[in-house]
Amino acid sequence: YGARVETTNCQRTSTSTGVHYLTTIDRVLAGMEVMADTYIALRANRFIGNGQSNVSAMIAVMKDWAPGDCTLVGPSELMKRNLFVHLKQ
Repeated sequence: YGARVETTNCQRTSTSTGVHYLTTIDRVLAGMEVMADTYIALRANRFIGNGQSNVSAMIAVMKDWAPGDCTLVGPSELMKRNLFVHLKQ
């Protein structure tokens, strides 16, 4: 995709463990990175994201995307049933 792909500097890992699970992560910086990614995605003409990502799932509903302009790979995390919410306390 060349120059059509936008990337930002961010904290990364070389393992299969998600960055947000690492104890060495700067959580404030991670939050700012998520905000920047979200703002960039919402300004884009098209978006492709992982449906299992809370951030991608929210991006899909935060903008009135034209049909076919927002694609989630896999089911949206937001549409999964959350049994914890429905448990009687």
